Amino acid sequence: MRYKARELINNVNVSRASPVKELFILLGGVFGIILAVYIALGFAVDLIVPKLPPSIEESLGKLFTGMYENTEQSPAGERLQEILDKLSDEDIDNGLDYKVHLVLNPEINAMALPGGNIVIFSGII
Repeated sequence: MRYKARELINNVNVSRASPVKELFILLGGVFGIILAVYIALGFAVDLIVPKLPPSIEESLGKLFTGMYENTEQSPAGERLQEILDKLSDEDIDNGLDYKVHLVLNPEINAMALPGGNIVIFSGII
C-alpha cells in the first residue's frame, strides 16, 4: 500500500495568498501611517507655534546658541562681533531684542534661531 497525501482544503495553517503580496500590503500600510502622522504633525505645528509664549522661544534659542557662544575669537573676530553688536543695537521699531553671534567658519551661511538669536558664519562677511 502506497501513501497518498490528501489534498488540504480549508486548512487554517496554510495560506493561499502570496507572501510577497502580503508584504507589499503591510509596507503600504506602514507607509500610509507614517505619511498620516507626518501630515498631522505639520498641521499641529501651524496651530501650536503661534501660541508659544516668548519665554519658551528664548529658552529654545539659548539651547541652540549655547554651542556658538563659547567659540574662541581671534582679534579680527572680536572686531567683527563688535560691529555686529552695534548693528543689532540700532533702534528697531518692533520692540524685539536681537542678539547676533559670529562663528569663525569659512562657510557662507547664516541662520535665525528662536528668541531673536541670529548666527552668522564669518565666511559671509
